[in-house]
Amino acid sequence: MITRVPWISLLVAGLLLIGTGCARDDSAQLDNLMENLFAAASDAELAESMDALLAANPDPLVVAERLRTGPRSFPVQEPGWQVHEMACRDGNSRYFHVFIPDSYDPATPHPLLVSLHGSVMQAGYTIEQFLFRRVMWEAVAQRDGFIVLMPHGDRDAPWWSEASRQNTRDMLHWVKRTCNINENRVYLAGFSNGAAGAFWMAFHDPTPWAAFIPIYGAVSSAENGPYQCYPSNLNQRPVCASNGTSETYVRSAASLIAQLQAKGVSVFWALHPTAHNLIHAMAYERDRSSELMSVVERDPSRSTIAWKTAHEATGRCDWIEILSIHDDGSPTRVEDLNLSWESEAVHFGVGIEYRGTEEGFVVSGVEPGTIARTLGIKSGDKLVRIDNRSVRTQQEVSTAMETKRMGDPIEVEVRRGEEHLVLQGVLPEYPLVFRRELPTAAVYAHVDGNSIEIETQHVLALRILLSDRMFDLAQPIRVVCNGQSMYAEAVVPDLSFLLAQWAYDVDRQAVYVAAVEISPMPPN
Repeated sequence: MITRVPWISLLVAGLLLIGTGCARDDSAQLDNLMENLFAAASDAELAESMDALLAANPDPLVVAERLRTGPRSFPVQEPGWQVHEMACRDGNSRYFHVFIPDSYDPATPHPLLVSLHGSVMQAGYTIEQFLFRRVMWEAVAQRDGFIVLMPHGDRDAPWWSEASRQNTRDMLHWVKRTCNINENRVYLAGFSNGAAGAFWMAFHDPTPWAAFIPIYGAVSSAENGPYQCYPSNLNQRPVCASNGTSETYVRSAASLIAQLQAKGVSVFWALHPTAHNLIHAMAYERDRSSELMSVVERDPSRSTIAWKTAHEATGRCDWIEILSIHDDGSPTRVEDLNLSWESEAVHFGVGIEYRGTEEGFVVSGVEPGTIARTLGIKSGDKLVRIDNRSVRTQQEVSTAMETKRMGDPIEVEVRRGEEHLVLQGVLPEYPLVFRRELPTAAVYAHVDGNSIEIETQHVLALRILLSDRMFDLAQPIRVVCNGQSMYAEAVVPDLSFLLAQWAYDVDRQAVYVAAVEISPMPPN
């Protein structure tokens, strides 16, 4: 077993000392310092190696290149399954399983699939209870040569919690530091509750991932977490979802996927002829998921980012990060896509019975909270028509309502005694899936050369992470935000920031040497 405490605790302790030790051109010493950084096996060792680098004061751009190259070598791994244990942020220890294919070569970067299990809202699984879940990916990982990480979650840290997000990141970092991983080919999958976790991460933290693979879950379950969900955020990465035709919630899942697609959110969705069953689902999903992994790669330097959040904790997407949110009173300028709980037909809300030849079909009761009650229909009324369709029986009422949707106008004619009444109203809107209790902060950022054009809403402070591969740091960086020039200076690489950001990301493909922070002004 391997026990490790979270890396994040060193981000303050490891960056306190900046000295002026060895000469910048002492490449041999720098090699040793970098290898110590890569080999650090604990928070204390990592803090010590970072302090040594800061004291040596090497050229940050040289360090950035060394970080991109990574260690001289990765340790040899035994093929098959490994089980490790990690001390997590909530004080509990949890297991995680790692599969190494026979074809693994420590000299070559390999894809990595992180897979989240179902039934997370219970006590944690023992290792023995977990073993059958490993069959999900083993055969295809062996065939296609990718590594698999399967963490344990439980009711104290469900996949849609902040604790689980950090635990998963810590376990991901452990694998990145011990195996040669292609950071642009790291994928997050999950079954059932695990699919909910994959959706949740796609809403809130896409940065480390190339794509998301939610298997037999519902996009709405991301609402269980602590943060407001914004469907447009799903456009930041490919989402390849699936459900079974015999799942109890398949109709609502299909409705939500259809709404996403109609609103321009690219979710690839498949419907398989199965019930909610892990083994049956994976018979369809193994090859489908593997094919996705063979063609989709992350681009950490993409030129355009559009991101929304109501919480600073989920303010980052790749190289842009919302640091502070404030409702500045400006009018809403960014469209807020949401989903609604649509049903196949609107429920009218009356019971109808036949009372003989003299009275015929009459309303026998009106359900509280329905459109019939809102319109003022009463027991004893005779229904004549709904809109332009004549109605008498319960079946005719249902047929008339089949094409109606929430928000539509409705006109109902009834006979009440000797009176003919025409009642008019509007069907209520469907309830929204994702809550909107806090102001929505939004950022749209586009890079063209050394110029960054930004539009924001309710953003008080914003950070732009700068890579020397994305920008020419010898020239000024120009930032225009909401039509106003906010920055036009050359940026000096910052070794302290570089190391702190690397320690947080552990990502050779996304190394940032400096940052620019701005305080956007609302547009005129």
